[in-house]
Amino acid sequence: MRKSLLTAALAAMAMTSANAQVYDNIPDYEFDCISDNGQFISASNINAGVTIINRYTGQQYDFSDPAMATVYSCWGISNNGIAVGNNGYCACYWKDGKEIELPQPAEGDATHDTMGTAFSVSANGKYIIGGGNITAPE
Repeated sequence: MRKSLLTAALAAMAMTSANAQVYDNIPDYEFDCISDNGQFISASNINAGVTIINRYTGQQYDFSDPAMATVYSCWGISNNGIAVGNNGYCACYWKDGKEIELPQPAEGDATHDTMGTAFSVSANGKYIIGGGNITAPE
């Protein structure tokens, strides 16, 4: 009886772990982040930018500086596809194919010229945290 229970438990564990793994073959990218629900991933792209991919639909957005003067970085991505990081100049987030820069301190402020970074975003995309020159919107 004990042997049957142990065998059944091991089989259940094997099926659970096998079902949790998904293998996508997306060549030519170095992946940075994945959303908690596994739907969205971010990757560094060949133009020193960031690519956001919706794994369920295949929708892809590429962000980069055309002059390649800066390096974009993505540090987190929410379950609804809001990715956060910096664009080489300031903290920003990317949503629905658009790049939105987060507010910076006023010109003349000692921290105005220091680059900020958004490091994390909540699973629902409502909250973004970071450091450097990020200020709260008015």
